[in-house]
Amino acid sequence: MKKFWIAAAFLVVLAGIVGLTMYLNREEPFKEDRTLYSYEDREVEEIRIVSEQGELYFVKKPEGWTMVKPEPYKIDPSAVGWLENRLKDFLAARVLNEDNPDLKTYGLDEPDATISFRLDDGTENTLYIGDMTASQVQYFAKDSARESIYILGSYDVENFLRPVSEFRDKTILEVDAKSINAIG
Repeated sequence: MKKFWIAAAFLVVLAGIVGLTMYLNREEPFKEDRTLYSYEDREVEEIRIVSEQGELYFVKKPEGWTMVKPEPYKIDPSAVGWLENRLKDFLAARVLNEDNPDLKTYGLDEPDATISFRLDDGTENTLYIGDMTASQVQYFAKDSARESIYILGSYDVENFLRPVSEFRDKTILEVDAKSINAIG
C-alpha cells in the first residue's frame, strides 16, 4: 500500500510540474498591435499594384472605380471595392519586432510586389510584399514608413496579386429587360 501512495504522490507532483510549465510557457494572444492600416473614416482614391503580373492602377471617380492601367477596361466594382475595404482596415497575422531587420531575409530587399494607395486627405501608403513564410501560407510584408516586418495571410495578399482579368467586368451583353419585346 505504501508503494501505491508513493506512486500517487509522484504522479501528482509530475502533473503539477507539467501544468506549471505549460502555464508559464503559454503564448499571450496578440499583445502587439497588429494594425497595418486603419482608415475607416477616410476614402481610398487610388490603388496601384505592381507585381510580376504587371501594373494595375485604379482611380476612384464620382461614378465609381475605373481602371487606368494596363488599359482602361470596364471593371468589376466589387473586386476593387474589396481591395479598398481591406486597405482601410488591414490587420496583420503577426508583427515581427526586430531592431534593424535584414530585409533580404524576408525577400523585402527586392519585393515581389508593391501595393500603393492614396487617401482622400492626400496620405500615401506603400506596402512591400516579400517572400512567403516557411509555412507557405503567409507572406512577409513591410510598410514603407515603418521599421516592423509584418506577416500577412496569403488570402489577403493573393487577392491583391490577381491578374487583370480578375478585375474586369465579366458582363457579356448588357440588355435592359424593358427594351425586349419578344423572344424567338
